[in-house]
Amino acid sequence: MTGLCTLLAQQLSAGVPAAQPPSEQSLRLNLPVPTFSGYSDPKSAEDFLADLEAYQTAVGASDDTALRRILPAALVSSAALWRRSQRRRSQPAFLSVAEFKQRFQEEFLPPDYATRMREELAARTQHSEESL
Repeated sequence: MTGLCTLLAQQLSAGVPAAQPPSEQSLRLNLPVPTFSGYSDPKSAEDFLADLEAYQTAVGASDDTALRRILPAALVSSAALWRRSQRRRSQPAFLSVAEFKQRFQEEFLPPDYATRMREELAARTQHSEESL
């Protein structure tokens, strides 16, 4: 142990840098891209958006990367057809993540989704055996 301490002290005094922890950019997470197949997908559109946002955050992807690289892999089947139908002449399908989310929700959520969720939340009661 003393030898190790001596060696470390010699390296430090000689200007040999100590080992640095890996930077965030050098860490690569091997996570599967969440997918959404469209109207028949058992996963709700809202759950997919939450999974997609969590994935983007976990891998440290910018909004531009999410639009150009992640969405084409994440939207499959009829959802991929919908994405391709959203393209404009010589422009990407979506100019921002916010625009994608808005148009995605308009397409894949029922028109009264927000109203139904508010009503469901307002109608909930706590069962006597449920804890806070």
